[in-house]
Amino acid sequence: MDLKDLWKYPEKVIREFVDKKIHFFKFTALFAADGIVQFYYFFRLLNKKPYENLSLLFATIFTLLIFGTLYGIFYNLVFGGILKITGKLFKIKVSLKQIYKALCISNYPIIAGVFIVISLFLINYIILNNQTSSIFIFAILLIFLKLLLAFILFWHLVLLIKSLRIVMRTNYQTAILMYLSGITFFILIYLIVNSLIV
Repeated sequence: MDLKDLWKYPEKVIREFVDKKIHFFKFTALFAADGIVQFYYFFRLLNKKPYENLSLLFATIFTLLIFGTLYGIFYNLVFGGILKITGKLFKIKVSLKQIYKALCISNYPIIAGVFIVISLFLINYIILNNQTSSIFIFAILLIFLKLLLAFILFWHLVLLIKSLRIVMRTNYQTAILMYLSGITFFILIYLIVNSLIV
């Protein structure tokens, strides 16, 4: 899929995407990309700084890719199911497969986000371990990539709302409300499960 077409003609591309058969590998890869980027922000919340040596850095990146992939698949599968249940509350009839397709198409820009996340780790390592005149250039690149990642995440959210509106055949207000309800239910489930485990 061409991201340029997705940017210029989002609704046309989304409708074509949800109407065709999607292979399991594509579902998995797009869900995984979402999880990796989400895991990166979780990693930042923990304030971990794996920049002491290259071995620790690459081990961290590898861990991020593995656990991010597992989390992304789990999160999107559960979140899709929650949206399906929430849709019934709004008396909206939509198949679970269509919801998963909506999640998939919205995750396409996130693939670029995965490469940005890896680049951010590498650039941080270079900045913290090399005292040269080129650090200023890397610092500017770091800021640019962070802003680019924020833009990609915003685009992802816009695409998700558009996709939900299309597959659920509803308006933007309802699609946004569905999304917020889904997120709220997911957080509640997480808090309940976490309290039972802990």
